[in-house]
Amino acid sequence: MLLLTLMTLACRPPADQTPSIQPELLVSADEPCLAALGGPAAQSSLMADWSRAHATRRFFAPSGDWLGADEALTESLELNGPDFAAYAEGVDEACLLEAAPELGAAQVELVDQVAWVTPGSGTLEIPSGAEWVVLDLSGAPAGAAGDQALLSTLGQLLGSELALGRMTHRSFDGHPNNWSASGYGSSITQKNLTANASGEERELAVWMGAKGSPMAHRIAAALRLQERGFVLGHDAHAVLAESTWAPVGDQGLLLRTGLLDLSGQAWPDRVPADLAWARTDVDAAALSGLSWTELPLESTRSELQEWDATAGYQSVALTAGSMQAAFLVAHGVLDRFWLYSEVTGTDLDASLDAALVEVESLAREDRVGMERAVGHFMHTLDDGHGFYSSLTGGKSYTQLDLQIQLQGEQVLVRASDEPGVFAGDEIVAVDGLAVEAWFEEAMSRRSAATQGYRFDQACAEMLEVEGVRTLGLRSLDGSEREVALAGSAPEDAGDTPWGGTFRPSGPLDDLGAPEIYYLNLNGDIDQAEMEVLGHLRGLEAEGLVVDMRDYPSVNHYAVIPWLCADSITSPWFGIPTWDGPRDSYVEDSNYVIECEDGAYTGPISLLVSNKSVSAAENFSQMLVTQEKVTVVGQQSAGTNGNITLAFLPGGLFIYFTGMRILNPDSSVFHGVGILPDVPVTVTAQDFADGLDPELEAAVRALLE
Repeated sequence: MLLLTLMTLACRPPADQTPSIQPELLVSADEPCLAALGGPAAQSSLMADWSRAHATRRFFAPSGDWLGADEALTESLELNGPDFAAYAEGVDEACLLEAAPELGAAQVELVDQVAWVTPGSGTLEIPSGAEWVVLDLSGAPAGAAGDQALLSTLGQLLGSELALGRMTHRSFDGHPNNWSASGYGSSITQKNLTANASGEERELAVWMGAKGSPMAHRIAAALRLQERGFVLGHDAHAVLAESTWAPVGDQGLLLRTGLLDLSGQAWPDRVPADLAWARTDVDAAALSGLSWTELPLESTRSELQEWDATAGYQSVALTAGSMQAAFLVAHGVLDRFWLYSEVTGTDLDASLDAALVEVESLAREDRVGMERAVGHFMHTLDDGHGFYSSLTGGKSYTQLDLQIQLQGEQVLVRASDEPGVFAGDEIVAVDGLAVEAWFEEAMSRRSAATQGYRFDQACAEMLEVEGVRTLGLRSLDGSEREVALAGSAPEDAGDTPWGGTFRPSGPLDDLGAPEIYYLNLNGDIDQAEMEVLGHLRGLEAEGLVVDMRDYPSVNHYAVIPWLCADSITSPWFGIPTWDGPRDSYVEDSNYVIECEDGAYTGPISLLVSNKSVSAAENFSQMLVTQEKVTVVGQQSAGTNGNITLAFLPGGLFIYFTGMRILNPDSSVFHGVGILPDVPVTVTAQDFADGLDPELEAAVRALLE
């Protein structure tokens, strides 16, 4: 028997003897939604449900037109407010349906030598007197639970595996970066769908009720196309077999998300019922009179298009609709591609609902207010890569040349190139607002995995000046003063380091430790990779301080092989992967780095700070696997992994960590970071005296 033999009923009873379903109850091929059954109701808030349904549409609909989908969402919210039914009317290849109840236990009823099987949980027992088995597909709802019930019951009626077709759909290896084609991407892929078998071969048919789930239409069509079961009652529709249930409250969308074929031949749009009879008229005699003839091959369904991440961006107009749509899109993106909710305890649904409440009070085109709302939303992620910005209304600012460090409750000036501000000063006010209140508000709009790095993100905002920034300062003697600062153009700033120091690499003679070598990897200094490696090749020292209190100045993968005694295992890099709209997993990988011949194998003090983030932490995660390493300083930012960007309606965009990073031993890294073996407490007096207390502690750790 050929895998795909397109056949239909060869002989029917004479027309005047054929008990049939009333014609008005039959569904034509161009009205498939009338034959669709929904799935279970959603469990979240209306807007969170809507966000997930929209994400299914924008990522997996055949057209791949995510920009058009977002514009339609914006328009729907603008014209109708939160009216999901109005939104659904504009979605192509989709059905708006009521939710359907779950199935119970599987049941068997013998009627005139026909065993009628209702799918559900449990094991079947087919009566010995059954000449035919008919699987009733009419009541199984859409969704994972209904599909599982159908497949489990079907498997007990099959003596061999059944091909359910090859599904062509869209897959994602991480969220594609909307700004450029680099990083993660999407592709059109195929998956062979099957139903397992645990029973014996039987004379089999399926009953299609007036409405059926995608899996019901898929099973009916697959059985019929492969001559393994007849279809009774109503027709099977391929467009429904290719759809995915997306619940929203007590309704939902059945969205087409794929294209089915067998042996390269697309399924016909409609597989006609072999007996379009009422169920009560079907008996063993009628079933025994069936045989196969050719089916029509007509397929008019569209192919899947590529998902172009760089197709452009949504309208930059900021309206009531685009403000709401921006948060629905952001929630939908993060819900599918951000992997840290369980680690951080973030409730994305609650964050969405709170953001929508906040924007209700904003006027149209209130971009400042909207950006604040996005900041509050991103704050809940606790992700050090959780940035946000706007495509319009760019700020013109100057930069203050200060290095700021938090110690306990004190905001201290570590280094300064601003007139009237000195190392050792404590900042007590910002623009007339108490420093605690200023940072509390600024940090409420900043996302970070650790509080130290959240402070640094807010501090970076404090150093950006639009006009004049007034700082209230307290000197070492306790006196207070105000200093108004205009700052410098960003390209002219940089006379103070951000996180590390300008100290050049070399022996620490000035600290009375010529036998200790210092290697500065901080991005505050301009150096070439070969220059850095030149310090390490053939290095003979009793100890080495590696300064990674900032972002790496060079490719750290080139440096790490020169700092190990044993091969180094990288962190685990987990990519959120979607193989179609329902199947997701994390693709984890890591690798081993071998040490260079002549690598430095002596003891190392690794300097880290609250500002050690991302690549700096990736380097540190690998280095600390070496037993000879002592970590000195403060907790790092606790954020590693590639950054990805998503455009939002209203000319906004967000960044987030697009992968899951684990330590080489598979322990949690996010929010933990690199913890110091030797924590260092700094003082205002240290900075006033020009000391580097972390470096001094690192030297002591090597000499002890």
